[in-house]
Amino acid sequence: MMDILAAKTKEELDEIRSLRHQVNMKELGKSFLFSPQNDVDSNATLLYAKREGKVVGSLRCNFDYYNIDTRTAFRKSVKSCSF
Repeated sequence: MMDILAAKTKEELDEIRSLRHQVNMKELGKSFLFSPQNDVDSNATLLYAKREGKVVGSLRCNFDYYNIDTRTAFRKSVKSCSF
């Protein structure tokens, strides 16, 4: 079973960033894809897949930067689901 969740805590964000680092830096060797100094997640909603307690994928949803109402409504409406 796999769960799809919206990241809401620092721990969830850390797990997602750890996966990105593993894939981008170690597996693909693409350092330009991973930059902790560039916080592109702060204005995004992050969805992630978790299987057997481990993050196995993520998706960054960016909405119009200036449309905070859309971003807020989406974040509030996202609930977890399982497959």
